[in-house]
Amino acid sequence: MYILLKQRRLRWLGHVMRMADGKILKDLLYGELVQGKRPRGRPQLRYKDICKRDLRALGMDINSWETLTADHSAWKLKMQHGLLQFEETFVWQAEAKRQSRNQRNLVSGQNVSVLSVEGIATLKLAFLATLDAVLGPLLRARYRSLLRRKDANNNCVGSSTKLSVSGYSAADLAFHCMSKLLNSC
Repeated sequence: MYILLKQRRLRWLGHVMRMADGKILKDLLYGELVQGKRPRGRPQLRYKDICKRDLRALGMDINSWETLTADHSAWKLKMQHGLLQFEETFVWQAEAKRQSRNQRNLVSGQNVSVLSVEGIATLKLAFLATLDAVLGPLLRARYRSLLRRKDANNNCVGSSTKLSVSGYSAADLAFHCMSKLLNSC
């Protein structure tokens, strides 16, 4: 995707450079604002700045690219050669970064495929604690209403069912509700 964008930008840049002077697109490319204030922080990049960055990435000289665009076939050849080199470098850097990341994970013991029993237990406890904190009140309220309905159907309404629900964690209630739903089907 990056390569395609760079190719399109530089191809358009070559077209604009070969245009006659006085064309609006060429004036916009070389124009600068005389008045106005720059916003705080890093300003957004202009099209010209992005094209310069692309030229540097393809190994082209940013001072002599204008003379190279005058010859369409030479510009196209230089651009294709630069894009091929950029693609090779991009793939090589991505592969090196991937290997470095995998190597770091193996050294520090963070490889997901090799978890100890203690690590799995820790992850399970963290998940259940998060589940209890997030879904606990919702599940308890839902479970209370299920118990009330059940008690109403059985004609035995009592406050002991309300108290027994508050002692359960959200994970226990979720497991119990899911097992009831599966058994009822």
